[in-house]
Parts: sequence; C-alpha cells; structure tokens
Amino acid sequence: NNSIEIYNYSGNYTEIKITRSNGVYSYYVWINDSAGNSNSTEIRNIVINATPPTVTLISPENNSFSNGDVNLSCSATDNVQLSSICLFWNYSGVWNLSECRDVSGVSNFTIFERTNLSDKTFIWNCMACDNSSNCAFYSENLSVCIDTIPPNMTFYSITPVVAVNGTNVSIVVNATDLHLDRVWADITLPSGSSERISPPQNFTVNQTGRYNITFFANDSAGNMAYGEYYFISEVGMQFNLSATGYNDTPLNITIEIYFDGSLIASNRSVGNLSLIIPRYRYNLKFSVFNNSLVASFNDVNVSEDNNKTVRFDRLNTTEYLVVYAISSNYSMSNATLNLSYNGTDFTSESHLDVYICPEWNFSSRGCDVNWTNITENITQDFDNDLFIINVHRFSGFAIKQEGFCGDGVKNDDEECDGNDFGGKTCVSFGYDYGSLSCTSDCKISTSGCENRKFSGYISSGGGGGGSSYVSKPKPSCFDGIQNCHHGSCEEGIDCGGPCQPCPSCFDGIQNQGEEGVDCGGPCEPCITTTTSTITITTIPTPTTTTTVVALTTIKETTSSVETTTVMSEESRDIFYAMILIVVSVVMIIAALILRMRRGGKEITEGLEGDMYKLRSMITHEEE
Repeated sequence: NNSIEIYNYSGNYTEIKITRSNGVYSYYVWINDSAGNSNSTEIRNIVINATPPTVTLISPENNSFSNGDVNLSCSATDNVQLSSICLFWNYSGVWNLSECRDVSGVSNFTIFERTNLSDKTFIWNCMACDNSSNCAFYSENLSVCIDTIPPNMTFYSITPVVAVNGTNVSIVVNATDLHLDRVWADITLPSGSSERISPPQNFTVNQTGRYNITFFANDSAGNMAYGEYYFISEVGMQFNLSATGYNDTPLNITIEIYFDGSLIASNRSVGNLSLIIPRYRYNLKFSVFNNSLVASFNDVNVSEDNNKTVRFDRLNTTEYLVVYAISSNYSMSNATLNLSYNGTDFTSESHLDVYICPEWNFSSRGCDVNWTNITENITQDFDNDLFIINVHRFSGFAIKQEGFCGDGVKNDDEECDGNDFGGKTCVSFGYDYGSLSCTSDCKISTSGCENRKFSGYISSGGGGGGSSYVSKPKPSCFDGIQNCHHGSCEEGIDCGGPCQPCPSCFDGIQNQGEEGVDCGGPCEPCITTTTSTITITTIPTPTTTTTVVALTTIKETTSSVETTTVMSEESRDIFYAMILIVVSVVMIIAALILRMRRGGKEITEGLEGDMYKLRSMITHEEE
C-alpha cells in the first residue's frame, strides 16, 4: 500500500521477524555506529506467499463407471505461480503417487490417461503445488469402477413365432449384470419401418410377412450385449385332420404344431381335430398309444395338406416285442419316429433291433413282404426306452429282442449258452462221462468231463489171477486222432483248434506232400513239373527187363532218359522173401493185440514165442 515502516535495533547481530500478509514488499537496511559512521543496502524486493493452490477434480464424476479406459482430469489455480500437478490413486491396492507433471502460470488443466485397466474399484485425487512449495489436494477422493464385462442376455422369446395377423405377440428378454443399465428391442416391420419397445411387452402385428427383432442390453460402464430373432405374421385358417386305428375306428390322439422348435398350437381329441393357425409350413407332431408312438411330420404346408387322415396301429407278436404301423398321405420333407419299448418283455436292452416292413397290410395287420433290419438313421435312447428313427416313408416298424450270449439259447455264433450245448456232451469231446459247462463268453468247457476206469484180468501161465485198472488216455494233440479237447475241436488230426495250426498251402513250409514250398501235391502246381512213365516188358527168358523212361519239361524244353534194369532170378527170390517177412510181422502184431484183448497168456511170454517164430521164418527164408 506504499506505506513505509521503520524498525530500530541495536547490537552486533539482529534477526528481524516481521509478519506480513501475502504480497510483494521492498526493503533496505541502514546502519550506523557511535562514531557516526553509517552504511546502507540497496533496495530489495520480497514476495510473501503462504496460500496453497486450489485443486478441482473435473472427471470422471464420483462413483462413475468405465469399461477399461479412463481419463482422470483435474485443474488448479494459484495466486502467484503453479509448479506441478500430481495424480494419486490406490489402483494397486495401496495409496501412492502415480504421476507428476510440471506446470506453470496461475491456472492449469491436466488429463491423466489410463488404459486397459482390469475390473476393480479405485479412488483417486490430484495434488497441485506452487513455486512457494505450497501444495494441496482436492477436498475429497473420488471413486471409479472399472467394468469390462458386458451384460449376459440369458433369455429372449417371441410367442408365438408365427402369429395370425391382427393378434398380439409377446416379446420378453432377460439380461443380468452387476451394473445393468437398461434393456430394449428394435423391431423392423415387413414394410421396412422400425419401432423401439422396452420388453416385456405385447406387440400387435398389423402387416403380413417377416418381423426382425434386435434385442439390446447395456450396463453403466457402456458394455453392450445383443441378440437377434424374428417372427412371422400370416392370415389365419382352420386346420382339420382325422386319426384312426387299423380298423378305421377313431383314435385318441394329441397333435402339436411347431415352427423352428417353438410350439404354435396343440390339441387333443378322439378321431377329428381342428385348430386355428396361420397359413404356413410347420412340423406336425402326432402322439398315440399313450405316447409310445410319436411321429413328427416335418415341413408340412398346412394350407395344401388340410382335411387329411392318418392311420396308426400297434400290436404284439411272438417274434417281435412290439409292432407299430403308420399310414399317411401328407406331403413332407421327412419324418422322425419315436418307437417306445417301455413295458415290453425285453431281456437285454443293448441287444434290441428295429425292423421295417415296406408293405404293411392294415387289414390283415401283417407284413406282405420280408422284414428288414434298420441300421442307418437310428438312435437308441436308453434313458427313455425308445428308438429314434429318421424316415422318408411310413409302413410297419417292429422292435425285436435279438439273441445274445447269456439268454440261455445257443445262437449260431455261440458254442453254448447256459445249459444249451447244441446236443453235445462230454462224449462228443472224447470223454466217457461228466458235465459240460458254458463260460461267460459262451464257449464250451470240458473241465467237468472225465474218462471211466476199467478192470482187465490178465493171466500168467496157469497160475492165479489179478486185476489192473488202466485209465483211458485223455484226448490230446499227440494221440493221432481228430477229436475235441481243452474247450475246442481240432481241425485235422492233432492240428488246428487247441493244437498247432494244420499244414496248409499258405504256411510257407513244404509239407503235406507238397513238391515245393506251398506248391505241388494238394496245392497249386509248382512252376516246374515232372512227369514219369514206367514201362515193364516181360521176355520169356530167365531174365526180366524193366525200362523206365523219365520226361522232364521246363519252359517248353523236353529231355528223355532211358534206363534198363536187369533183375536175376536169385534177386527175385530174395525180393519175394522180404515181402513174406513183412506180412508175417504184421500178422504177429495183430495176434498180439487180439491176445491182449482176450486176457490170455502173459504178454511177455507171447512176445518171446512170436519172436522165436519170426527168427525161424527169417532163417528158413535165408536158407
């Protein structure tokens, strides 16, 4: 205020303390001593500033929301000079300094940009400082919620999806979110115009054609979810049909009309049914016989296929668990049948099959041709005891219990089943007695079969007698007999089945009389074949001449070899003697076998006698 103030002090050193308000001041110092000497300083300026800056948080507002990116802005003013503005927050969970920026002037506006933040709630504030080191925050911390998750549109529906023109359509949508803001729907009419509604709401259709609907839901952070659907408006009509049984009597039936999986209308009656529905194409679902037969006719034009009759039949037979029959002249793309076997006498659900009769006779309630097993476009629902079949025509359909291992009846692919062994016993496998058993995989087991022991009396000279028990050998792979043992049967003598594989023309071994490896003999001819011709010529002289001619053919090349063998009369006698010896040995062996069976003399004594005779005959022949 341009006033002057004088302060007097004495002493060698003086600290002067003066309290003044904010402002700019000028001062100088004059000094003298007792001798009259004096001195003074130049005039100096001093600024007194004790007022901190003023801080304002601009945006976002307190308790606001953001979807991941946020701009934290604040402003500051000062009476003298600003020096910095700093951002503080607790985004990490701890209150700390995030960033400082140098500023100038008496006012400033600063934006702190933060991006890709994760979902959480944090508080923030700004601190401003001046060049006098006066600093200040805004009076309170503000809160921000980061939300990056859009609403969950859990459900939206239009009922009905095909409506009679002039009626109401119910439009419903449900959405959930922690910070859900609002839900709405935009409807585009067949004319191209649009309307916005806030579901749930009824909407009156006044144009025929297709209505497209887009559902929206957003939250406070600006996250949005949407879904699309449509509905049809058509002129209404009365749809009529009849349902009869095999003898044309009225049948208790339920019909449901669907479009795109949504129920349009339904009715239940005996014989005749009528419904008011829009003219369009639908899936017609018929349920009869207490819902054990459900037939869905797909893509039926009800305006063209009106006033028609459907025939159904169900019966039980001795061969099949249940038989269903359907007759219809509806035009459709295809049909789906649910055939139930619930309540039937099936024994194994996993061994059920479905058969089709292409020409079912409703009058005789029988199939005029052969049944055929269905193997394609069929699914078994074990939980609901039914088969689901996709077909393109109707006739007779039957569910049959097929044979299986464990049903007690031997099938063609089984050796046995339960107590059914196909007429076989232990004797069939070379045993004397016992009981066969059947394994869990329907294979015959001979573990309960045995051979009977027998007694034979063998005399020794004229002395007393005794008894011996001899067990009949069990069948094996070394008994020279084609038989059955160890649960299966041999394919040849001591080969195949439980034994080593039988020789064949494909085992890579030269056996079974083959001329080469897997060729010749019982197999295909070898590449090289040999033909032999033997000619015996008898001349009325003491000498017999034998001529052998061998012809060998290899790749169309022929060679001939002629061999002449001369046998003397002495050699011929020796040859005949050898033949006689062989015949004698065979007779002796036969006699031994006979003697053993009759229980005559001791075997050893008989052998010694026979050997003596054999030596005598050989000596005689040699002589």
